[in-house]
This record gives sequence, C-alpha cells and structure tokens, in this order.
Amino acid sequence: LPVISPSHVLHPHTDLAHRHWQASVLPFDCLIDATAGNGRDTLALARLLAHVGGGSLWACDLQREAIDAAQAHIRATEFKVVSSRGGSAATQEWTLRAPSGARIDLRWRLGCHQELLRELEPACARLVVFNLGYLPGGNKSIVTTAEGTVAAMQAAQRVVCGGGTISATLYPGHEEGEREEQARARAHREKEGYRSGH
Repeated sequence: LPVISPSHVLHPHTDLAHRHWQASVLPFDCLIDATAGNGRDTLALARLLAHVGGGSLWACDLQREAIDAAQAHIRATEFKVVSSRGGSAATQEWTLRAPSGARIDLRWRLGCHQELLRELEPACARLVVFNLGYLPGGNKSIVTTAEGTVAAMQAAQRVVCGGGTISATLYPGHEEGEREEQARARAHREKEGYRSGH
C-alpha cells in the first residue's frame, strides 16, 4: 500500500485532488466538471486553465439551484465574464477573461452528467472531475447514485484523452455514498480482471 506522508493528512481531500489536477493540465486543454455543485471545483479548474494560458471548461449539474450557485461563485471572483449566451437554456456559453488575459470558454450544462459525457467527442478532455454526493447546503435527498456514477465514469473513459485523468471524490459517510464507493471498486476490479484475462 502507498504511504501518505503526515503532511498530506493535514490537507482536505479536495486539496489533494486539486494538486493532482495541477500536474495534469496543459495549455488549451478541455476540462470537465461533471458535478458543478456550488462551483468550487469549477473555479479551481478555471484557475488552472488561466495559469497555463487558457482553454475550455464544461460545468454540469442536474439541479438549477447548483448551476445558479456555481455561476454566482464564478462571478464573485477575479474572472470577468466578457460574453454570455444561452440565458436560462439547458446549455449556456460564457467567455471568461482572467487578470492575466487568458481566455476560458466555459459551457454550463443543466442536466445529467452521463448524457453530457455521451454527447461529447471521444478523447476530447484532459481531465474529468466528479465530486459526488449531494449539493452542500441543498436538498440531501437529491444525491448521485451508485448505478449512475458507474455509468458516468464509463462514459468519462471514452471522453478522456490519452494521458488524461478521471478524478472522483466519493463520500462513503452516507448510505448512497457507501454504495457508490462499493460499486466503483467492484467496477474497477471487474475491469482489471478482464484486462488480465481472469
């Protein structure tokens, strides 16, 4: 088993994920936040793109409340929304400008992340991010599910490019989160067993 240094234990799991993403992103990459939530990961991804000189970003969520919160979060940061199209449509397009001048083309999708991932071109994204569970501060009865998560991650495998990353944060502290973790581990074991011919 890999040993995690004590310094890593002091950081929240999202910080560890963000550090890994930072090592993955290249100029003009396409990144996908499959579960936008309140927009914290969306912002982290936008900042990574700004740091490398720009790129494109999808932010998807099933709940209008989440998309609204994520958009408000982005508007309250250093990014300037220089254009927006789509209004209240299921897909909106924003052009962001970072203080450095870097341009980020941000597309918002209100809907199911599985559907978005199935619609996108194969091997189009460097990084696909899932932060699973329920919307913080929202309705806890609306949660990602084990079946949906496995299907979405399978769809993400088609979308991520060679050398790219699928990043998933799961929360087994609640019932559906535990089911998600077990289902994801089972799917991984089955895939590895298939690869090894067992």
